[in-house]
Amino acid sequence: MKESIYYRGKIFSLFNKIFIETGDARSRFINCEEQFESAYLASLSDGVPKEIKEYWNKMWIELNSKDELLMNHGKFIRSSFYQTIKSKRNKTLEKYLLFILEEVGRLTDIKNGNIGLSETKENID
Repeated sequence: MKESIYYRGKIFSLFNKIFIETGDARSRFINCEEQFESAYLASLSDGVPKEIKEYWNKMWIELNSKDELLMNHGKFIRSSFYQTIKSKRNKTLEKYLLFILEEVGRLTDIKNGNIGLSETKENID
């Protein structure tokens, strides 16, 4: 199976933005909502290992567990992602930052030929 170049691009885009952002973890996540969604959708691509897809799916559900906030006439105010992140502790978000960091390392190793695609991290959680 060939590695997904599309996924690599989206995870690197998320990585570059979230680790350059200033502020606490919550504000970084909120400022990277678009990149999170793009990376999640890209993780569904062919070439992404099953374990990585499963972790992304679990993470996406956890990061979108609160209802979105709507105002009169259905006008959208705050997304589910925003509402969920605002209710999380910074410490809780660290595991997701670590996953992004490890995933970028894994993809860099594959790109550099240090590991084969079949050699994925054994302990993603």
